[in-house]
Amino acid sequence: MSPESPSCKSDAKTWLGGCFLSHLDRGAILERIRQWIVRGSKGHYACAINVSKLVASQRDSKLRAFLANSSVNIADGAPILAATRWVGNPIPERVTGVELMEDLLQLADQQGYSVYFFGSKQQILDKVVARCVEEFPGAVVAGARNGYFSAEEESAIVSEIAAANADILLIALGVPQKEYFLDDHNNDLNVSLSLPVGGAFDVYAGEKKRAPGWVQRFGVEWLWRSAYDLSRARMVLKSAFPFIGIVLREIFSQRLTGKKK
Repeated sequence: MSPESPSCKSDAKTWLGGCFLSHLDRGAILERIRQWIVRGSKGHYACAINVSKLVASQRDSKLRAFLANSSVNIADGAPILAATRWVGNPIPERVTGVELMEDLLQLADQQGYSVYFFGSKQQILDKVVARCVEEFPGAVVAGARNGYFSAEEESAIVSEIAAANADILLIALGVPQKEYFLDDHNNDLNVSLSLPVGGAFDVYAGEKKRAPGWVQRFGVEWLWRSAYDLSRARMVLKSAFPFIGIVLREIFSQRLTGKKK
């Protein structure tokens, strides 16, 4: 997509519970990231917003501020995409964290960009790096570090990432650990784009499977995953009613009163 494309320039947003969703399609997001890397612009980060993260941000002011200050936020889940439609200010499409991570690896392969992999268990991390090298030989692996560390080791990890001079940093820690890590150290990491990817490493390593294509197309991947993961099912149930409350408040605020944020 050309840098002159209107969707590349768009800063339009839809707000849900103090968190915004970017009005950028998949191609425009990648073009924007490419421009940051080409220009040597540092300190940008993107976030994948799902229902549980949105709900958690309502009671976690640090997480809420982190999401609100992101360079790009994507809808990582059909309910989030649907919510933007319900409030009358729809975003172009759903883009999951797994999809954006794979898009970034492909972009790195095509442009020769460097990637630092941070997080998950060592055996998972090794599989992720090995698959990246095999599938995307043009991407430069700037470094890799598992996600198990003490508070005393944190500053050394930040220095290690900064010294690697990577273009892209992928962070596979839990919620809100990865968001807190990036919020605390973003200005010191020396990367153009950081992406908290959570369980995407597990999927990319083949340890967990995404829902079949037809399930994804119907927008019920969250239900399919809950059927195979009881802890996730509990999280979905716990988040459902607070999410409905957030959406109803935004419908009243934005659609019924005509005030777009």
